[in-house]
Amino acid sequence: MLNRFRLFPSTSAITVRPRLACEITVQGVIAARQESDLDSAAITAFTSLRPGALMPGLAAPNMPDRAPIVSAMRQALEEVAGRGRQLSLIIPDLAARVLLLDFDTLPERAADALPILRFRLRKLLPFEVDDAAISYQILHQDSQQVRTVVAVTPRPVLNEYETAVREAGYLPGAVLPSTLACLAVVPASDNALVVSCSSASVTSAITRGNELLLYRTLDLPRAEQERALELQQVVTVAMAYFEDSMAAPPDALLYVGPGGASELSRILNDDSVNGASSHGNSTYGHSYASAANDDEPPSYRQAAGDPVELDSLNSGSLDPGSLDPGSLDRGRYDPGRYDAGEYEAGSPVTGGVLDGPSGVTRTTIQVRDLVPIASTGAATSMPPGLLAGVVGALAN
Repeated sequence: MLNRFRLFPSTSAITVRPRLACEITVQGVIAARQESDLDSAAITAFTSLRPGALMPGLAAPNMPDRAPIVSAMRQALEEVAGRGRQLSLIIPDLAARVLLLDFDTLPERAADALPILRFRLRKLLPFEVDDAAISYQILHQDSQQVRTVVAVTPRPVLNEYETAVREAGYLPGAVLPSTLACLAVVPASDNALVVSCSSASVTSAITRGNELLLYRTLDLPRAEQERALELQQVVTVAMAYFEDSMAAPPDALLYVGPGGASELSRILNDDSVNGASSHGNSTYGHSYASAANDDEPPSYRQAAGDPVELDSLNSGSLDPGSLDPGSLDRGRYDPGRYDAGEYEAGSPVTGGVLDGPSGVTRTTIQVRDLVPIASTGAATSMPPGLLAGVVGALAN
């Protein structure tokens, strides 16, 4: 079996996930079931949602009218579910915050550690955390520091998604933000830049073997030209961060999103959008880091570290409390130094790094679908490029 990126492995009877997964997206509901082997193709189904049916975010309601989402979920799941009723649920990236937090020490027991996390999160998040659903995972620990990745969803928002699952006749098990679920598809041997896009947001993530170096989510504008420009800037800056971190360009840009790799390539190569961005002179103001700064609550979500186990966002065992927070750092990169260059789906093409105003260094980059569309056996009604979340949830 392929050795995959294992940030959230199912390694015990408690965390083994069902072979049924469901993702709720702005485009529609994706359902998938795996018969047996982890690397076998999943049986998939897709039911579309009307525009505006889902409005993902950190404030409820995400579902102004739950009925059409419940109906779409029931229809998609009935095509693949079999007899099992429990499923892994993938929610939009915008419905959760993912952060990397460093501590001097952290108790081993979750019941003792969670109050410390909650105290820290009160300073970093723009919503009430005392009753929020919190999952955390220790990524690295030594005598001087404990590094964790923390996923947080406001309780009213999580309740919306879990209630929709129950009203459709199923039981929510593990709950994962979309891009975190996708990362289980990345081979552990790869250094990868992943860009995951929906009509509402874009997330960039960087993996190095079994480490997650960057995880960053931004809202996308509604206007097509502004949206395309934002995507170009996200890719430009993520490539810059990758090269600064590893002293080499990524082997490939792995894409998850509507239209697949060909659509992202079209946007990245759109000269009319490129011309509006003043590459080489402007600073877009995006921030990058392996951790956030307590003094400056982040406008992005991020995570990094070695692979260990993360519980689902179902936080029945979570306790409130407060203790002294640790410290975090944040780095800053100037994307105005970088020119995204040209990209082409599925084959090596030219990318560019603008090294100051006088010289250009060329690199080679591929844009590929994280989950190859032709190999998934996807439902024919499904827009290309949307399967990685459910495939990743089943791969753990």
